[in-house]
Amino acid sequence: MDKVAAERIDKYRNLVENMHDFVLEIDTNWRIVFANNSFAFNTGYSIDSLLNTDIMAYIHPDDISTCMQIAEKNTLLRTTLEYRFRKADDSYMVLSTNTNQLYDSYGKLTSYLLVSFDITERKHAEDQLKTDKETAEAANVAKSDFIANISHELRTPMNGIIGMTELTLETELSSEQRRNLEMVRDSAHSLLHLLNSVLDYSKMEAGKFELDSVDFNIYDVVESALDPLGVQFQKKGIKLHCIIEPDVPVTVVGDPARLRQIIINICGNAIKFTEKGSVTLKLRKDGTSVGLDGTVMLNFTITDTGIGIPKNRVGAIFDSFTQVDRSTARKYGGTGLGLTITKKLIVLMGGDITVSSTINVGTTFNFTIQCRALTDRGVELKPALAKIFSGKSIIVADSNDSGRAALVNMSKWCGFNVYEAESVSEIEEAYKQAAAKGTPIALAIISPELKDTDGFSVVLDIKSENRQPEPEIVMLNYGASPGFAEKCRQLGVLATLSMPAKYMAFADTMCIVLSGSTGEAKTAKAVTSADKQKTLKILLAEDNIVNRELAVRLMKKKGHSIVTAVTGKEALEKLSAESFDLVFMDVQMPEMDGFEATGIIRSGKDKNINKEITIIAMTAHAMKGDRERCIEAGMNDFISKPIAASSLYEIIAKYTPVDSEEHTVTVSEAAKTERPKLVAFDIEDSLDRLDNDVELFKKLCEAFLEDAPRQIEKLKELLKGSDAHAIEAQAHTIKGMSSNIGGSFVRNEALRMELAARKPDFEKVRTIYTKMETEMTALISIVKEYALGK
Repeated sequence: MDKVAAERIDKYRNLVENMHDFVLEIDTNWRIVFANNSFAFNTGYSIDSLLNTDIMAYIHPDDISTCMQIAEKNTLLRTTLEYRFRKADDSYMVLSTNTNQLYDSYGKLTSYLLVSFDITERKHAEDQLKTDKETAEAANVAKSDFIANISHELRTPMNGIIGMTELTLETELSSEQRRNLEMVRDSAHSLLHLLNSVLDYSKMEAGKFELDSVDFNIYDVVESALDPLGVQFQKKGIKLHCIIEPDVPVTVVGDPARLRQIIINICGNAIKFTEKGSVTLKLRKDGTSVGLDGTVMLNFTITDTGIGIPKNRVGAIFDSFTQVDRSTARKYGGTGLGLTITKKLIVLMGGDITVSSTINVGTTFNFTIQCRALTDRGVELKPALAKIFSGKSIIVADSNDSGRAALVNMSKWCGFNVYEAESVSEIEEAYKQAAAKGTPIALAIISPELKDTDGFSVVLDIKSENRQPEPEIVMLNYGASPGFAEKCRQLGVLATLSMPAKYMAFADTMCIVLSGSTGEAKTAKAVTSADKQKTLKILLAEDNIVNRELAVRLMKKKGHSIVTAVTGKEALEKLSAESFDLVFMDVQMPEMDGFEATGIIRSGKDKNINKEITIIAMTAHAMKGDRERCIEAGMNDFISKPIAASSLYEIIAKYTPVDSEEHTVTVSEAAKTERPKLVAFDIEDSLDRLDNDVELFKKLCEAFLEDAPRQIEKLKELLKGSDAHAIEAQAHTIKGMSSNIGGSFVRNEALRMELAARKPDFEKVRTIYTKMETEMTALISIVKEYALGK
């Protein structure tokens, strides 16, 4: 080796020996053949003591197998290893080692080069981070369990307060007692709302919040969400409007309960911070079409005319426990959690929320949610109603832009020719335009408040001008003032429409006014269906005396027989000794909880207990997984506390067999096959209302055949005079008797006559009588055929 080469080798050896990184060379038998100074210094060994020793002797026993896994046939592969290396003082350091193979000039593998870094501090930091994470997760679990238990402890007395108050309010009370109890009930509901907000926030923070995914009618959900707020709007004298574009898909998949919560939260805030003016909710489809997978983005805008939010505080209103300022909290109350929860819900639904506001002008919240539409069709009008409305002209008179826009929307959806106005002069102009087009206004929707006068004065003007044909009138009810209904009646107003108007309620009201058609059959059908439910023998396992007493009284109101138990063990004893139809099982009881008791029932160990009996869990827990836990334990369903009477009755009905007999189906099917021949005689509906009692229905038909000619003759005699009240009463009688046997055509004409006599409009009464007499003759003939079995 020449001098230059030797100097070069010495130079590189010197560089390697003095590198900060640790350098080892090991031969193919794992023996150390070279170690640099940095390695020796940091491990505490001398270089001489390291040479020719087996490297595996220094590696932590638990890490040897990991290191060996990278070897194939005693050949170390190029890789990066992490392992613990024993130092001279028997402590361990963690090394990260990069490996490489070294070859001689003939290409033969001679050794391995290991370049290592001390990562002990980094690994300690990672281990500490892992420990901290596990500690935090354990704390979250503990917090969730604590919240669940607190929920149970708070909801249990709340259940008693609300339930017993509701029951007491149904009894005879003095006005002062009723007012005091209503305050107790409202305060309890406020506390429950606060509790639910805290629970929702805790579940979200713990990552244990889940949305439901069910089919629902979005029109029904949005419209009904505003119902509970009606009283608050009326008390403050502000108006509430709801405008839903008719192309919004009717049925979507999502979480209706949480959407309702969002709407109530934002609108509730709007009421709180609005002293005069209005709050308007608008819903439209964001985009022109529904995606291929049914995805649709829905856009909600809620605008108020309230106090507004300062620009420097707009961004903070979604922060937890934040109010616009402290004075706001003192004046209006609230925890500052409502909008925080609302935003989290919206984000979970795949949307976003923004807000814009001007002090003393108002605030607008705009939010979107993503749903899967099951149909791309908007709300649809029944063909029968479309036929009634087609070609008719209607005027919507209201000084409030949002209210008028909502009603114009619905009027166009119904198929009316629509005119709108906000003052007397505009109403007059609309009448002239309609008359000129040959489609005079048939129906006028009048608000009590117009720009230059009140609505009642407009009604008087319309009637005094004797317009032909005289338009039917509907008054808008924005929260009836004292005497509102009586004033409407005195003016001959046929109907009132509560605001904010709902699509179906709007259509039904217009139909009643124009044709006299009502929803009586539907109501009767619902009542008879409920009456068919059997009474049950129920075991109630509940340790809290107030909850137990409340549930017993609610169930007994529906005629059910109740046996109680206060522990899971006692529940098993009762089930072994007696037979029951249904079990309500509290999940937290002394001696034995509901889960353990259910497990024993389902095991079938006690042959005297029906292991298939339906068990409904009763719990105040409100955390994610509670329902699943109940189902996994073998329970059939779940009802949360505080128990609402409607929820209790609904779940009992769900597991109650319908008391029916086989011949009922036969009669029903027979009626269905006959119905098309008897267009004016609705046998199916009548039998439904009578629990399919054919004999009773035939007796009603016989009584009708005997009495109808006399009643129609009596009406004919009354029409010779001018006693409007007697004519109205007689029309009402004929309406009732024809309804009883399903004579819908006669019933409709009788209702129209009743309304006309109320005005009174004798010319219209006599015109209606002509048609009613024809329909009655046809009905009598059809009923005779049915009674004779033809």
